[in-house]
Amino acid sequence: MGVRPAAAAAVATIALLVPGCLEPHAVRVHPDTLARLPHWEQEERGGGQRGGTRYEETVYRTEPRRGPPYAGMMQVFAIRSALGMDAGELDAFARQVTEDAAQAHHVAIDRAASRDGQRRTAQGVPTDWHVLEGTVQSRGALFDEDVRVRILTESGTDGRSRTSFVLVAFVQVARTRDCAFLLPCGSTGDLRTWLEVAGDPSGSIGGATHADGLAYRLVTH
Repeated sequence: MGVRPAAAAAVATIALLVPGCLEPHAVRVHPDTLARLPHWEQEERGGGQRGGTRYEETVYRTEPRRGPPYAGMMQVFAIRSALGMDAGELDAFARQVTEDAAQAHHVAIDRAASRDGQRRTAQGVPTDWHVLEGTVQSRGALFDEDVRVRILTESGTDGRSRTSFVLVAFVQVARTRDCAFLLPCGSTGDLRTWLEVAGDPSGSIGGATHADGLAYRLVTH
């Protein structure tokens, strides 16, 4: 039996009135992982709201780089709502964040090149993940023009902390190599930063293997 609208409204109202009732658990990359990957920096963005959903945001990024290993960034949103968020709502949230990040980094997404699946984080939280690719159309703060990026979105809910999370990562995986007369004649690929973001010991995401993948080592409770 579904929740009646009046009951749902009452639950939401009570949640808003009780201090801290809807505060999400702070979802972070495990500090040991960051210690082993010191070129990644953590930036606290604080709280916000998107479509009525409250969240806490943390961003991880490397410095911009022209040569390999390439640059990357990962946004992590910790979410908690009065009635909970189902997989469809989390996916919609992730898609919107992906579109916003693609626009911010001038990335044209190749939607034909997509993969998806499920895995568990190091803490055992089940997640859904999606991988896309795209090309940077103009130079920005993190990526040069014409470089190839790989995009990871991953979401899940930790029943122990009653906190959902969404992460979106953009990682450069190749750049066009200039030859005679400054004409593009090939590309130089490097997946090291991608492995640091998406990898886990089992290679669950397209064979990306890493013991300390940032997304895999999220602390959600």
